[in-house]
Amino acid sequence: MTIIPNINSAIKHYSWQTIALHGAVWLGILISFIGMQTFNGASPSLLRTMVVMVCAVGGYYGNTLFLVNHYFETKHYLAYTTIVVSIIILSTALNYAAESLFLGGEMWHKFFVEPRRFIVAVLWVSVTITLVGLLTTTQRNRRRSESETQELLLRHNEAQMQFLRAQINPHFLFNTLNNIYSLAVVQSPQTAPMIMRLSRLLRYSIYTTQKPSVSIQEEIAEIHELIALFQLRSEEPMNITFTAGGEIHGRQIEPMILFALVENCLKHSDITHNTAGFIAIHLAVEGETVYFSTLNTKDNSNAQKDAVGGVGLHNIRQRLALKYADRAALAIHDTETHFEARLTIPVLL
Repeated sequence: MTIIPNINSAIKHYSWQTIALHGAVWLGILISFIGMQTFNGASPSLLRTMVVMVCAVGGYYGNTLFLVNHYFETKHYLAYTTIVVSIIILSTALNYAAESLFLGGEMWHKFFVEPRRFIVAVLWVSVTITLVGLLTTTQRNRRRSESETQELLLRHNEAQMQFLRAQINPHFLFNTLNNIYSLAVVQSPQTAPMIMRLSRLLRYSIYTTQKPSVSIQEEIAEIHELIALFQLRSEEPMNITFTAGGEIHGRQIEPMILFALVENCLKHSDITHNTAGFIAIHLAVEGETVYFSTLNTKDNSNAQKDAVGGVGLHNIRQRLALKYADRAALAIHDTETHFEARLTIPVLL
């Protein structure tokens, strides 16, 4: 019952090119064997040819499609060796019986001189076919296993990446909802615009996580939305500047990576209660590299924000490691009064 599923599974890994190659090899072996009989003065017997080819083809594929996977790869070496030796002996006996009983020993009279040499030749060919099948199958299994492991790793990384992308800073979200509630209580005309901007940002964060990359223009547009939403928290304009320049158009980056840094910057800033506070954000694209920085004033007495389930910098570093490995650099400069983040990443193709 276990043979058919194992064989079917193994056959599925053969491409049409591989099947054609195998067919060509066996056809070449068949022609060579018929030519060898003729060259050595023996008549190209159909029975002899059929017995040799059935033993060779059956032994090879029985070994590669079932025995290696079922016994050798599962470390049942004794069982594998016992079965293979038995098959080789049976194959040799079948060839000897066919030659001696039905063909009068023509092959060893015309080519091998005596039966013993004929038997040694059959054994040598059988062992060679077995070893070739063993080596090719184990190597194919190793490559397949490595490929499957790599695919699983990529899927895991992508799932982890999407999870990380989807995490909007809860501190920012809670503050925004509280502000909306406060505006709604006093029936402020800012309530509806604030809800609309928050809705757009949430939609962007949800749908962007499904994309492998996003244009820098899109990211800039959403950063402007994020800043505008943050500005609605105060009746007076806050000192927030955002400049962008360089070769921006048509360039792609990791979704929401710049957005997350701005979100983190807003979380750390003291701009809502410090009249001298400021936030400065700068983006530049030079060649194939994106340079992004945020700088803000801060108040360390308000550091409890980091303890309220923030995802912040740890999230960003994880995403950079998954997407860019050592091709990205994030430098943090944190003092008593200022917080600065500098990011360098390559554009995505």
